[in-house]
Amino acid sequence: MFARITIGLAVLASVASVAAADGPKVRDERPRIFWRAKAWDGPSVEKAREWVKLPEYQKRLPKLTSGEAPVTGWAAAWLLTDDAAAGQKAVAKLKAYKFDGSESPSYMGIVAERAAAAYDWLHNHPDFDDASRKAVAAELERAGDAWLGTLKTGGPSTPFYSRVAGALAGLTTIGLALHGDSPKADEYVKFAATYLKEKNGTIRQMEDGAAGGGSYSLHHEFTDYANIVAAWRSATDWDVGKWIKENQGNWLERQMLFQMWITYPNGWFLKHGDIWTGSHTDKTQFSMQFGPITGMYRNGFGRTWMDEVAKRWGPADYHAEFAWEWFVFNDPTVEAKPLAGLGKAEVFSPKLHGIVAWRSGWEPDATIVHFVCGETVDHHASYDQGKFVIFKQVPLAIKSGAYVGYKSPHHMYNKSPWSANCVVFSGGKADGQQPNIDFDGTPSWNEWKAARDKNVNRPPTGVLTATEATDKFARAVGDLAGAVPAGCAWRREIVFLGYQYVVVLDRVKGAGEVNHRWTLHTINQPKIEGSLAVADNGVGRLFCQTLLPAKAKLDLVGGAGHEFDYNGTNRMPKGWKGIEKEKPEMQYGLWRLDVTPADAAAETVYLHVLYPTDTKTEKMPACSAQQAGGDIAVKVGELSYTFSGKK
Repeated sequence: MFARITIGLAVLASVASVAAADGPKVRDERPRIFWRAKAWDGPSVEKAREWVKLPEYQKRLPKLTSGEAPVTGWAAAWLLTDDAAAGQKAVAKLKAYKFDGSESPSYMGIVAERAAAAYDWLHNHPDFDDASRKAVAAELERAGDAWLGTLKTGGPSTPFYSRVAGALAGLTTIGLALHGDSPKADEYVKFAATYLKEKNGTIRQMEDGAAGGGSYSLHHEFTDYANIVAAWRSATDWDVGKWIKENQGNWLERQMLFQMWITYPNGWFLKHGDIWTGSHTDKTQFSMQFGPITGMYRNGFGRTWMDEVAKRWGPADYHAEFAWEWFVFNDPTVEAKPLAGLGKAEVFSPKLHGIVAWRSGWEPDATIVHFVCGETVDHHASYDQGKFVIFKQVPLAIKSGAYVGYKSPHHMYNKSPWSANCVVFSGGKADGQQPNIDFDGTPSWNEWKAARDKNVNRPPTGVLTATEATDKFARAVGDLAGAVPAGCAWRREIVFLGYQYVVVLDRVKGAGEVNHRWTLHTINQPKIEGSLAVADNGVGRLFCQTLLPAKAKLDLVGGAGHEFDYNGTNRMPKGWKGIEKEKPEMQYGLWRLDVTPADAAAETVYLHVLYPTDTKTEKMPACSAQQAGGDIAVKVGELSYTFSGKK
């Protein structure tokens, strides 16, 4: 036995020296995936074994060995508590691991990460003998070979999709876990490091923490990227978290901040892309990816956020199959910071996704506004650039429809501007849709880059051209010329005046038979009095005052059981089962307000003031607008703002 261990260590040292010459040096000792045995400035078994005695750890401990717990749960229970039965169960589950190459890396990446981590954690378990290790290593190599091959040839999908993240995370952890045991490990490790730095990381830097893929980003992609960096830090001499912050725009930490900014106080995400397909869990925030990032950056906002999510959901703040991550990554020594320190305005990915996030504050009744004005680069996104949404205790100005029944009329309606708070162009050959970059399939990296380079000066969607935030207001300007039919124009400026009122100015030009309308979507039917619309949703109330165009016409489209087709205008037979059964606060939206000009002028200015409040508020403050040349001065109550006529 002694001779075998000595030989093994000699081999490990030899392989490690090669890796040091070609890339990050992999540590010889185990465990090394996600945590180390001894205390350091990252996750360790030594520190976790002390923390596991704390009451909050004891409450969660059963999750590690619950019916849904993966192999890492049982293995963590063994490492933390010396539970012999848990260790035996973990080894048995690990021996049963089989790589399924037919499944998407979006799902199989995390499965491989868990198998790789368990292989590392259980490496010296008495039940995990040489034959068992070789068999599991062979399965891990099957996954590693598959993902190495596909990543070398362009990736399993567009780089803006979780398949790439899953494949890279699986390859990284497999390489690091098999280091010293497999002759293939060093190629995996070297390629994964290069890919992260030179390809994947540059895309993530462009995204600046944001993502266009909805739940596949927030629940899959972001978890994988956090785990990739955590594995590099624990298993090698390369502190990737620090390297990203110093060299690539801090995209990893900003992925965590992005999720804070697009999550409402009740725990729901901004409804964008494939989020809100109808179930409760696709709306809500989990904490899988918060732990690694909070710990590696000692981020006090992350600590506060995780604590708040835990108060809201309890141990359900981690999906059952990720419960083990809390025990590995949670660091109670990170000092919490008040979320108010994040401010009231933030912009993510201004050159790509163009996501603007505003808040009146971080209190439970805060008013929250989101404005999206960037490229559509993921086929799980929606094609509705220039949209805004407003939330105050409940959804008020909403994104309508549901991302269900792929390519069904309902699904395509939800992806379109007809279901968003936009200016919609239709008539003639225009059907209200916007052009998009839709990589529905598996294009190569070079194909994506060629399309991006071709459209870099005028992307076929929207461009965020200006943002500003002061103590009196926040503003954003979007040029939507790339999102409208030929010959038409649309420029939207949106202002969060006094962090209380949302003022929206749209300068619009039609062409030929193409007309346009300003749209607003609400859960319940608005009441209209002249140019004022008022829509309630539970405790929330939204006032919408139309100031321009003069003599605008306000029409309502919708009703109980009403369904839109993807062109937004025709009624379809009832058949979308279940929508009437949803609770009001969970519904997808049934009403649309159309605002149209009184004449057929080719150029129109739409000006609206929206006031999100509660049902205790009976009146909209007095609003007015004065035009002087191209400038428009708006007054709302005692507050004012002037829109410049200069482009």
